[in-house]
Amino acid sequence: MGLDIYFYDKDNKEYFLAEISKKLHNQIFYKNVSSEQWGILSKIKHYYGIEVNLNRDQIIEFIERLEAIKSNIPDEFTNEIDELKSILSNKEYRYITIAGD
Repeated sequence: MGLDIYFYDKDNKEYFLAEISKKLHNQIFYKNVSSEQWGILSKIKHYYGIEVNLNRDQIIEFIERLEAIKSNIPDEFTNEIDELKSILSNKEYRYITIAGD
């Protein structure tokens, strides 16, 4: 299982948005991306038992960091990164939570 991403509506109701796969997580933190490039992504380095909350500004930074590391990741993960960026770009999401198992 991957890291689950949730958003909350104006009534604070939780909705599942997307998943960061364990394979992509491993590519970022244990294979192809240097720690100097992680930036805000470092908040999700610890896979199990995490709960990270990101506000809108941090979501934008998260998206930018995904784009910046994309060239270091094998092509097979390009679609997943692009999908995550597209989903997170929705300005309706004022904050999100990323949670691990």
